Amino acid sequence: MSKVVIFSWLYLLSIPLFAQDIKVAHLSCGYRNNPIGIDFVSPSMSWKLQSSKHNVMQTAYQILVSGSQANLEKNIGEVWDTKKVISSQSIQVKYSGAKLLSTKTYYWKVRVWDNYKNESAWSKTAFWQMGLLNTEDWKGAKWIAYEKLVDSNVNILPTDGKKDKYNANNVLPMFRKDFSVTKMVKKATAFISGLGHFEMSFNGTKIGDDFLAPGWTKYDKEALYVIYDLTKQIKRGGNAIGIMLGNGFYYVPPVKDRYRKLKVAYGYPKMICRVLVEYTDGTSDNIISNQTWKTD
Repeated sequence: MSKVVIFSWLYLLSIPLFAQDIKVAHLSCGYRNNPIGIDFVSPSMSWKLQSSKHNVMQTAYQILVSGSQANLEKNIGEVWDTKKVISSQSIQVKYSGAKLLSTKTYYWKVRVWDNYKNESAWSKTAFWQMGLLNTEDWKGAKWIAYEKLVDSNVNILPTDGKKDKYNANNVLPMFRKDFSVTKMVKKATAFISGLGHFEMSFNGTKIGDDFLAPGWTKYDKEALYVIYDLTKQIKRGGNAIGIMLGNGFYYVPPVKDRYRKLKVAYGYPKMICRVLVEYTDGTSDNIISNQTWKTD
């Protein structure tokens, strides 16, 4: 009798161990891990399966997406709940839930079923933050520059065949904006574009590891912007944003007595910026580029 009891006890122990043979990991959204600045309305979602067994395949999945991490921990996907979907697909699953909102952070997780009829535990929580989907999402931010290039000098062709007009005032501007924070911050995000190139500092520290950002585009058609998470850098009291601009291929300045193979001038260096500060009480502030910024 004692042998039967021992065997039954070991069998019960084996059940939760076997359930751990399938695990969901490496969640990605838009091919990135916990990205910020997703600016398309139906991002692709992917994950990987891990198992100690051979020939394990996914047969079904369920995705939960929530605008609240607390809700997701309760298995509430008020933004998107796929329910159980019979499918082996685990890459490029297109989001098709509620309308996604600019700047908002969404939290998500996945569980799967396999061909051995095992159900995995929920994956660890992942997230993504939306970028700016519409012009209005810049909240009135303006392109600002040290000075404006005269329209007659704007040339968007690789070469114009004209003799250079020497201009000794090729200023690379620096901008600064001071602002104060009086409440507890939940999250702070910067959305910024500086043409031709820019470098951002916050409270005296360089932000990001970019070099020659943003990417090169045909500037009369498109300009890229960059998103930074400033949550760890922002503080109560006084804060300061600093922006340095460079020419790049946005403006190749005329240089006296020097040959230039590429001659383009879309305008003098300029930038546009929105810093969104979200507070724990549910309110928010926006610091936008406008005529109140100081320049050197």
